[in-house]
Amino acid sequence: MSVNINQTVAPVPRAISSECDRQILCCYTNNTNQIQNLQLTQIPNIQWQRVIFPRERLMFEAPKNSNLEIHLNDTVMAVIPCFQLQVGESKSGNDSSSWKMAS
Repeated sequence: MSVNINQTVAPVPRAISSECDRQILCCYTNNTNQIQNLQLTQIPNIQWQRVIFPRERLMFEAPKNSNLEIHLNDTVMAVIPCFQLQVGESKSGNDSSSWKMAS
């Protein structure tokens, strides 16, 4: 089994899991050549921020109704609903480790 050093799974605070009952697995890739700051919003009483490097992929759990804000140099460049970043198990093939972006 090979390990992709450009893929990170972000730990999720326990408070998110206990406060929100609809957690989804999400994936975001920084397709730019610049470092980005990510922040989950629409989660009461929780601060979740991560730094993501160019070409890095980040997998994380989030409430389905939350948003991912992408910041560059203290400016919000985009806001993406987390349900659009949701990943799901691939239905094709016999490989149980296959994942795809949910549609």
